[in-house]
Amino acid sequence: SRGAVAVLLYRGLSDSDWADRMSVRRFRLHILALKQAGFKFLTPEELPDYFASLERPEDDLDEHRPDRAVIVTFDHADAKTLALATEVADDFDLKFAMHVSVGRVEDGDMGVAGWDALREYSRTGHWSFGSMLYDAANLAVVAEDGLLGSSLANRIWLSEDEALEQPLAYSKRLRFEYRESRDLLREKLGPEFSANFMAYPHGDFGQGERSNVSDAIDQNLNEAAVNYEVGFIQSQFGFAVNGDNSLLYQRYAPELFDTGEDVVDHILSSHPVFLARRLRCEISALSGRLYRARHNLELLRRDGYPERPYELAAAFV
Repeated sequence: SRGAVAVLLYRGLSDSDWADRMSVRRFRLHILALKQAGFKFLTPEELPDYFASLERPEDDLDEHRPDRAVIVTFDHADAKTLALATEVADDFDLKFAMHVSVGRVEDGDMGVAGWDALREYSRTGHWSFGSMLYDAANLAVVAEDGLLGSSLANRIWLSEDEALEQPLAYSKRLRFEYRESRDLLREKLGPEFSANFMAYPHGDFGQGERSNVSDAIDQNLNEAAVNYEVGFIQSQFGFAVNGDNSLLYQRYAPELFDTGEDVVDHILSSHPVFLARRLRCEISALSGRLYRARHNLELLRRDGYPERPYELAAAFV
């Protein structure tokens, strides 16, 4: 109730409905549905000030009405995605966020926008740019048997030495990933881009299933904290919640064939306040306090809880 902003992740856009990435037609319908549902569009740079501007929640939390705010983010600086998304942003007069894999831009990887193109897009006023670090988006060999894994979560297997990189070398590499990507973004795009936000490639920096570094989480968060104000991981819930660690805000990636209604329903159903009220409905019903369950149903209805999940909750009660 102190403030929660939905964060959406799109890994890329296509002009085809049958590609292996979100079609721009469906993406446009997502944006339209969010606008029609009354969502305010923010960028990651605006998050700290937005949260600071919110008033403290009422003492009577039944009176609290959740705000509707969303951030739309992309990853990797794919040239085709930038072109398609800019058209949508221009049509709706919006600003999206792009996490740039800086090493891929520096290397001139095929399909990735170059620095000149990124500067052109920055001048449209429809983009804010953050970091997806330098080379961390590329999986690395992390064991002698050739196993691939996150280079943030693991020391890399050095085949020429037939050994894992030394702990000190791992720490220096992390420092380079976080700092060099930020500094290059600022240098190449101009001083108006603070590049104060980032996303962890693959959402994994040691909290996943495999890591050969015992303190990978601490080391990554320390480096992130030195260089950035806001960081994103992947999550099924997908909310940046005021009061959470600002380097661990969550993003949700809509499914390939989701409709606009699907996206709005998922966001609202996952809002922490609505989650709490839905849980109270169910607990109250199970404990026989139907008056309390119905009261929370009324609050859900009053504040615009989506129709499909509302019907499920009402049927349960």
